[in-house]
Amino acid sequence: MLELVITIAVLGILASSVMIIIGRNSQGKTRDGIRKADLQSIGGAVNAYYFSNNNQFPEATGPTCDAGQYFCTSTENGVEWIPGLNSEMKTIPVDPKETAGAIFINRLASLIFKQVPNIWDKIVPPVLADQLPPVVSSTTDGYIRYTDPNYAPGYPDTSGTCGINTNSLVGGAIGQAFFPPYYTYRSYLAFDTANIPDNATITSVSLNLTVLGNNTTTDFILRARYFDWQNSLACADWVNTASGTIDGTYDTSGLPDQYAAFLVTFTNFSGINLTGLTQIMLTSDREENDWVPSGREDFVIFSAETPTNLFPPQLNVTYTIPPPPLPTADIEADAGSGPPSDGPITIPYNSSATISWTSNATSCDVKIGGVVQWSGPSNLGVSTGNLTADTIYDLTCNNGAPPDSVTVNVLLQGGGGEGSICPYRYETTANRQDFVLWACLEISSDEHIFNINDINDPKNAKAPCPKSSYWKSNLPIGAVNPNNYPYNFCIESR
Repeated sequence: MLELVITIAVLGILASSVMIIIGRNSQGKTRDGIRKADLQSIGGAVNAYYFSNNNQFPEATGPTCDAGQYFCTSTENGVEWIPGLNSEMKTIPVDPKETAGAIFINRLASLIFKQVPNIWDKIVPPVLADQLPPVVSSTTDGYIRYTDPNYAPGYPDTSGTCGINTNSLVGGAIGQAFFPPYYTYRSYLAFDTANIPDNATITSVSLNLTVLGNNTTTDFILRARYFDWQNSLACADWVNTASGTIDGTYDTSGLPDQYAAFLVTFTNFSGINLTGLTQIMLTSDREENDWVPSGREDFVIFSAETPTNLFPPQLNVTYTIPPPPLPTADIEADAGSGPPSDGPITIPYNSSATISWTSNATSCDVKIGGVVQWSGPSNLGVSTGNLTADTIYDLTCNNGAPPDSVTVNVLLQGGGGEGSICPYRYETTANRQDFVLWACLEISSDEHIFNINDINDPKNAKAPCPKSSYWKSNLPIGAVNPNNYPYNFCIESR
């Protein structure tokens, strides 16, 4: 189901990207149509202002204007960038690329593949659960027995005679007895748990033991501890009193019949050795507490080397492992005025930007139009060199991450361009008796000029718009255009 969700989401995004790529020219034409309609609407409002304000067009003064040159330029949507015109027009349009919605559309093409990792971020990969196949005890297992004619509270366990038994016919013994003399027993087991992944989190541990013989007439609590006995039994492995945390217990009042199994459940998992042997010691609480036995309170379990090996001790371990890290690949651009961003960014004509990228891959390529420009799994900053046209930098890596890209737009000198942002411009004269409105069209075939008096009949295009906004000096158009915006469409007052 997870794969289906991801597949549907990715296909939807890819389909959107194809539509965007295919429709870029039509989008340019659509934006050009919006620009023409905007200027016609603004022109109508400016004319209405003229008749409502003593036969004068709006004055070019204010934060969006250059009063000395008698022009104003549009900024963000909603700002009254032509002073006073809100009396005739509630919202003065701005270039489509200056609106938040248009910026989003422009960004979408370059960010399209960046959405795939975002999908992964919202679908948390499941933690992988696993269980180690039951691990059989090592054949080095066995038990230690002490015999002593004396037994009293506080009497050292190791004051008697030590015996080590790895007899395959006997198995392991736990508990104590008096018949006489006194006997005490502790069993020792070892399990190879090195196959558990190093990054595993243990979630449960249990010890499966099978009864070989039950001699108990007095119940006791079997105690299990992680205990390193070096996988080679010695009398020194009888620690008096047994030390360390009690990691698992079993009440022998529920001990089953011969040849039946029972589980010792562990509450502490820290002793599981992920790189080698997990070693365990089994004891009796009554023996540890020096409660003197009056008869038999011991039982015997099958060991790993018991004949036929039908019921060896088994250690059961379950665990979880974290999912592998998701592949990442991210490319950003910096115009020099702030931190790197996913873009698009806009830089002046014939200037440079800085490209940086990161990934968890071992190899990546950054391409322009399929041609490799730089390589490496990451780079904190490389210069684009001076650019004179919009450029898309594509990042592909060998870790399976979706391709990423960033767009650097350039304020072009000779035309509107798909990526450049060109504000609307309102010009007037010192006596406020004439005006002209300018916009930048993206598609060159759309370049033509309307007269404000013929806005309802586009075929009736008149002569080019007047000279510069600073008409009193009769300067050519563009002379007072500090940003070199490629204005190619206008309407005028005459």
